[in-house]
Amino acid sequence: LVVVEIATQALFILDGSSGEHGAFHSGHVINWLCVVSFAICSSLVVVVAYTQCHLLAALDKSLDCWCFNIASDPDFDLGVLTWNRLQALLKCVGRSLASSFIAMQVLGAVGFVYSLASGIMVCFQFDFAGDKILREALSSLPLLFLFALNMTVCTTGASLTEKCRSIPALVNQLPSDICIDTNRQYLVNFLKDSAAGFCVKDIRLTREMLAKQFIIIGGVISGLFAALSRAI
Repeated sequence: LVVVEIATQALFILDGSSGEHGAFHSGHVINWLCVVSFAICSSLVVVVAYTQCHLLAALDKSLDCWCFNIASDPDFDLGVLTWNRLQALLKCVGRSLASSFIAMQVLGAVGFVYSLASGIMVCFQFDFAGDKILREALSSLPLLFLFALNMTVCTTGASLTEKCRSIPALVNQLPSDICIDTNRQYLVNFLKDSAAGFCVKDIRLTREMLAKQFIIIGGVISGLFAALSRAI
């Protein structure tokens, strides 16, 4: 991201100084200060997304460990107790990540729509000039990278919820000495009723919500193209 921003600012500086015989102005200093501030902001965004992704991956591994323990030693009474603790861990992490998660998702979606709108406007404003399109594409790469990073984190959270949904079926298939094991059936119903998963502001993040997010973004993009086509 920093390399892309440096290349973009260098193109602006060379373009601005081409008609001034290479004179160095205060605007050049401002451009390089923008690069430094962009590097700091980018590092913070990447660190937040990296932390969120690894916390969700750790929760996913915790679910795998719980499934392994219950499959190795089918003690259903103990499974109820350990699942309560695991569910409390899921809710605690979800509450801690809720604000930063929502902020990252909003920034990623807005940046994605802005990059598309800006690219289309540049194409029609400069009659599809190659250098202008290249400059705009380079400046939009960080926003597209942020959107892809946020979608990765969102997909990881949705996968965590889907794994919680599939655990009751796994427990229901565990062998038991009793033909109709009421303890096992109680654990299965307990898992279903707990509705565990990755929750953001008490709302479970599912694959259906992820698909709706893509539908909304697609609708915004189609409306943007329609508005620009009418304006042109």
